[in-house]
Amino acid sequence: MSCQEYFEQIRNIVEVIKHLGGLKCDDMHLADELLPRPVQGYTENQYKQAQVRILNKTLAYGILLRSDQGRYEKLIEEVENAFLKGNNDYPTNPIEAYN
Repeated sequence: MSCQEYFEQIRNIVEVIKHLGGLKCDDMHLADELLPRPVQGYTENQYKQAQVRILNKTLAYGILLRSDQGRYEKLIEEVENAFLKGNNDYPTNPIEAYN
């Protein structure tokens, strides 16, 4: 399957899952995505934006993880090695993962 077909298939699956009420973000990584806690607390909008960022990162990682290992093994290995060296080059959204 081509990269475009793969990406479209993933996007369609995500849309179906969203339509069915899935893809809820857990709060496990919220602390990583939220700025330091303001005195008055976080707004609902700040929580929603953080949850969208977490979901986008999760989908991007999933796209990388499930990509054709024969074609992209070296690229994924480079991203993993860079992360171990302290450089986070992981994509932050599905479009970056596709590119």
